Amino acid sequence: MLSGQADFVDGSRQLARRLHDILRGDGRISPGDLVVGLYHTGVGEAAFPCLVLIKMNPGEVFRQDYVQGEDGRHRMKITLLDQVLPTERERLQKCACIRHTGQEYDMILLDRQIRSQAVARFFTEDFLKARLALDDGQRTIRFYDCVTGCHDAIRERLTSEEYEEVRMYIRHSMRRPTLDLAQWADELPLADPLKAEFRRALEMEVVDGGVEVDRATATRLLRNHQYLGSHGLKVQFDERFNLIREEKRVERPGEVPGWEITLFTETWVQKC
Repeated sequence: MLSGQADFVDGSRQLARRLHDILRGDGRISPGDLVVGLYHTGVGEAAFPCLVLIKMNPGEVFRQDYVQGEDGRHRMKITLLDQVLPTERERLQKCACIRHTGQEYDMILLDRQIRSQAVARFFTEDFLKARLALDDGQRTIRFYDCVTGCHDAIRERLTSEEYEEVRMYIRHSMRRPTLDLAQWADELPLADPLKAEFRRALEMEVVDGGVEVDRATATRLLRNHQYLGSHGLKVQFDERFNLIREEKRVERPGEVPGWEITLFTETWVQKC
């Protein structure tokens, strides 16, 4: 439709049928209406057409009707109506703004369920045939969050020296211009079974095989040291100041094994 090869009405009909076939094939997906629209973005000669697709899920509302009874008195009757379109106060759940080919990216996608429900992939993958594209900053954040999460998950299986060696390896990696994820995992200072855990996590979170490290994003991520403990404990401080004086793993009879951390700070204020 954007290129003029398909009539708007006929193309909209084909899209609606395609979505209907997907919904009919999976009972877990809620039915809905497909809204198709065309608009232009940009100014003057730089303007180009875009296609917007919105899936609207019907809901239920109560309607009040005033009726007159046989005794002549007026009463209010509450009626439940189903298959009602959402109001302007409700949040948009699924929407795609598709641009003409040849642009930096093909579409902007809104899907509030994509990370929380596997069934929600029907809109992105089955219907739109779309693949997530991330800029360098987003990919840098995903890489850092992924590897630091893995690092924290295996902490109990590492000695303090091994844990620190991996931490420094991660921090040095963030200062490289590019990262080949397969090579990065191979060079981890860990045994092969633990390397495999990092590989699996990277394959799921970072999408493909490389990261162009965004310098500004990497600097911001490395600026703060952050430690998470049990029961909601969180300690964060500027990397220029090493506030941790001692980290010691303790196992006392009758107590849950844990860590004793000695901190030094010039002030200590409880926040409500």
